[in-house]
Amino acid sequence: MSAPRRAKTGGRTIGTKNKVSASVQDRLKVLKCDPIEQLVIIARQAQANDDLQLAVTVYKDLAAYVAPKLKSIELIESVAPPEKLEVIFTRAVRPPITAPNEKVGFSE
Repeated sequence: MSAPRRAKTGGRTIGTKNKVSASVQDRLKVLKCDPIEQLVIIARQAQANDDLQLAVTVYKDLAAYVAPKLKSIELIESVAPPEKLEVIFTRAVRPPITAPNEKVGFSE
């Protein structure tokens, strides 16, 4: 279990952007530049011109904003040979139907 959270004592408040990010966003607003929109335009033009390599690269970069990145999982092969696994199938037997008040048990 993790330790209980302590009250925040300093630094930026939650949700406040750092100075560099805020200044870049302000600059883009002044220039009326939307980088995501421009990437979409570039990808569509590349696809129309059959430059599929560029289109895939741009679409892949854009996908990071709408879909989570999946972490890769490393599979480790064991050095020991795999153990033999024996599977035995059995057929289930339905117990006989008994009256509601009758005791069910094993006979001796």
